[in-house]
Amino acid sequence: MIKITTKGLTACQITGHAGYAPKGTDIVCAAVSALYGGLVTSLNAHSDCLMSVVEAEDGYNLTIDYPDSASTLLMKAFITSVSAIADNYPKNIKVTTS
Repeated sequence: MIKITTKGLTACQITGHAGYAPKGTDIVCAAVSALYGGLVTSLNAHSDCLMSVVEAEDGYNLTIDYPDSASTLLMKAFITSVSAIADNYPKNIKVTTS
């Protein structure tokens, strides 16, 4: 199961694997990876926030320092999107927001 934990609109941790299909063909993993990649790319392109992106063997950690209106909107969009995936694949992804 993919576990996505957000801390407000300034931090996000993603761990695990969806287990929906074999590695390399898993549409749930692909969707989450694409959304996360889009988030990081969009933050770099459209926000003046400072961020830390850490890629570990077991997942990703994103921390936003000095958030601005663009980073807040982008994080909201990311959370909305991954939550929609979780609604459709509840056995494969869990989103926890705080």
